[in-house]
Amino acid sequence: GVTSPAQRQAAAANRGMTGLQADYVALVHGQATAIRDQHVQGLQPALSEDAVFELTVAAATGAGMARLARVQALLAGNPTLPEVP
Repeated sequence: GVTSPAQRQAAAANRGMTGLQADYVALVHGQATAIRDQHVQGLQPALSEDAVFELTVAAATGAGMARLARVQALLAGNPTLPEVP
């Protein structure tokens, strides 16, 4: 990929990102349906389309995995739920 493994891991965990990238990744994690063209275009002076795609996929995958962990904990009757970033 065009992004580093560390960047993709940070996007998946919704931690360690800065600036517009952090805002975008947080939006993917929390309100993916609210993303508009202007959000992506705001990243493109600094990132290529491929980099935006990779960060989007990493963030969406991380968000989904975090939600899955919470559901699994609930189904197992675990009173201490994993944190969702």
